[in-house]
Amino acid sequence: MSLTNVHIFLRSYLTLLVLFVISVPLSSEKIQCNSKLSEEEKIEALINRVSKIEGTFIRNGEEHNASEAADHLRLKLSNAKKSFFSSSKNWTALQFIDQLATKSSLSGIPYEIKWKDGKKILSSVWLHSELKKITESCPP
Repeated sequence: MSLTNVHIFLRSYLTLLVLFVISVPLSSEKIQCNSKLSEEEKIEALINRVSKIEGTFIRNGEEHNASEAADHLRLKLSNAKKSFFSSSKNWTALQFIDQLATKSSLSGIPYEIKWKDGKKILSSVWLHSELKKITESCPP
């Protein structure tokens, strides 16, 4: 093999090596970003977003801070998973929203979110919107 051929081989090899090293982190990031979240991960992402609400969570006419709201939703989910009467032990994010996270199981009164500016929104509307963001993009 001549010196010119060795030089061409090494240059080609190094170019391929550099391209490989650069592409590996990018492809793994893409896999992570596009990986499908489990229903449990979606539910936890929703509860985490509730815990960061800048306002109050209204249950049965009483205002609760974001942390209390998230704790309450975790407790409701835990109780529902243990319940003999539960329709499912493996809740989907939609079931979680529609059956647990949007109204009082005692009074049936819908939960609301009151933003710092005083505007209110039904938690069901906000949670469905947040779930759409979670499922259509990379997790926050």
